[in-house]
Amino acid sequence: MKDYNVDEWIRLFEKEHRTLVWIAEYTGVCDRTISKYLRKKGINTRKNQYQKNYNKFVDEWIKLYEEGYSTIQIADKYRLNQHLVYEYLREAGINFRGAQPFQRFSMYLEEWIELKKKGVSLKDIAATYNTTRQSVASYCKR
Repeated sequence: MKDYNVDEWIRLFEKEHRTLVWIAEYTGVCDRTISKYLRKKGINTRKNQYQKNYNKFVDEWIKLYEEGYSTIQIADKYRLNQHLVYEYLREAGINFRGAQPFQRFSMYLEEWIELKKKGVSLKDIAATYNTTRQSVASYCKR
């Protein structure tokens, strides 16, 4: 049996309200393994049990959305599912702008163009920004 830092997982999950997926990415341990060990400690890892913990972020999400961030960008910033952010904003009464094409990575466009000019491949740019080569190509074409 491996020596896991379960107490750290508990702290991240309960005190910092991190998702199992976030903890898995952060620690390099499979989210199912983390879930199994947390359940052994009596912690309910069901998503709906902890959704209420995101209420403390709603005011900040509203501010970001009103500043022009998309729900996808907000979700990426908090390493959450876009639908979860959308639902909280909808419940808060936000009037949505509708889909904005090419918004998810628009803040990186100038960087990508510069990297491309320096000879960095689209594949390498995509890997650095956790997206696909095709997304980088589409953004750089605009």
